[in-house]
Order: sequence, then structure tokens, then C-alpha cells
Amino acid sequence: MVELFSVPVAGGIPAKLNGDLVEGGDVSALFSVTPDGERVIYRADQETDGLGELYSVPVAGGPAIKLNQPLAGGGGILRYETTPDSRRVIYTADQDTAGVFEVYS
Repeated sequence: MVELFSVPVAGGIPAKLNGDLVEGGDVSALFSVTPDGERVIYRADQETDGLGELYSVPVAGGPAIKLNQPLAGGGGILRYETTPDSRRVIYTADQDTAGVFEVYS
């Protein structure tokens, strides 16, 4: 099981950032910090094993928020990027039609 943690660069106690994972679930290596440094955006099969969805969490820890709507297909989130003002995440997913990947914000 791969999980996501944050720790101050000067050292300290790590904070787990992802929510509880289903059996077999992992956090993907696809994660980033928003340009303002306030939040971490990550992809994980947190609720359904094998279905990578998109989450946002404060960089110091706290409740994670799922960003995508329910996904129609089994592909999940393929790619994402945060806008320079840190207000939106743009992502590709088969959210509306299984196997048809479109761009969402």
C-alpha cells in the first residue's frame, strides 16, 4: 500500500495526506502541490481498487476532497494540471462515457 505524507522541511512529524484506502488501494506517483503551496492534488484508487480518482488536501494534512464526479468508465483520471492561480484543476477522464476520455475542469 502506497500512501502520501507531508513533513516540514526542517523535520518533524509526518502528516498522512490521503484518506483511508480500500483493500488493494494506493496513491499514485501522480501528485503535485498547487502553485500557491496550500494544497496537494493527488490521484488514488482510494474508494474503488483500480479506479484512480482525483483528490485535494491541505499540504499540512486534513480531510481530502474528491474533485471528480462519478466516473462512467474504468480508466479513471489520466492526467491533470492545476491552474496558475491554484483555483481550478483541469483533468482528463472517462467521466461521462466509458472509454471516451474528455477534458474537465
